Amino acid sequence: MEMRRGKGDVCGNQAALAANGARAAGCEFARWQMLLLGLVISGSGAYPQPGETGQGEVAIYTGLAAGGVGTHPVVGASTGLSLSRYVTGLFDASYSPLGSDTLRYSSKLVAKTSRLYDINFSVQVRLPIMERWEPYAMLGAAMLYNTYQAQAVQPGGATFVSRNDLKFGFETGGGVRYYHGESWGVRGEYRYTFSTRNFSRILGGVFYQFDGWMPFTLRNRGRRIRGAL
Repeated sequence: MEMRRGKGDVCGNQAALAANGARAAGCEFARWQMLLLGLVISGSGAYPQPGETGQGEVAIYTGLAAGGVGTHPVVGASTGLSLSRYVTGLFDASYSPLGSDTLRYSSKLVAKTSRLYDINFSVQVRLPIMERWEPYAMLGAAMLYNTYQAQAVQPGGATFVSRNDLKFGFETGGGVRYYHGESWGVRGEYRYTFSTRNFSRILGGVFYQFDGWMPFTLRNRGRRIRGAL
């Protein structure tokens, strides 16, 4: 009888140990679940990355154009509105002094003081994969307006006359935003333009985001005035 009780005690102890081990494993699993849930919640709310529907943006940038129109500096600005968390529509205008280069394909053309104005509408598909970094891809249509002085041979000799060309283009590329603050940051972009002469641009600038169309309005989240120093 004592031996039977000893065996029963051993079996009972083994069952208790197994139950305690299962309970401990369950607690550990629940603890990991809570930890992962906390990381997801804190990651989504730790830094209020913009991009909600109806959020506006203004930006200025500069860079370099190269390719079919030669190598020249570029300056520009853009404004737009987010259509969803991941899609933004932008209106963009830029200027580049081309010197003796033009959008025309002509080896006989002699030009000077050429200027290129790029007015385009593009759509950006944004990928907010990190807290401060936001890569994006862009696609758009452009109107390219090129003014220049073209050499014309006349009976009295060669002279320069004013000319202008209006071309249409297709633009694509991509870039990344880096948020320095809640509503502003820096942006780098590569853009390729298909037209009568194809060329690419490497651009960098700063952007500022706000609620709606007015840059200096009360912020819905955070209750502070946007644009305040």
